[in-house]
Amino acid sequence: MTATDEKSWQQAVKSLFASHLELVEAIKSFGDERLTEKVPGRTYAFYYLFHGWNQHAVYHGGQIALLKRISLKRKKCLSLKSGRHVDNLVWGSHYFHAA
Repeated sequence: MTATDEKSWQQAVKSLFASHLELVEAIKSFGDERLTEKVPGRTYAFYYLFHGWNQHAVYHGGQIALLKRISLKRKKCLSLKSGRHVDNLVWGSHYFHAA
């Protein structure tokens, strides 16, 4: 995604959910007997692949939750009249930490 406008964002979200639903349907129709088969071109089985996809999605969901929390705290800080008060938000050189 290269565009940053709201319409492009909404289209990206819509596309993400559509892809996710396609994946869910594909996995539903995937027979249990195939779970131990090797993924073509890989050294691991489909069972491992499906678990990896889930773990990957949960990981990024956590990242999104943290970014959302930071963004909401930052908006709160920026809305304050005093530029010195940061409402318990500590800004590190490479990270943010909610104190």
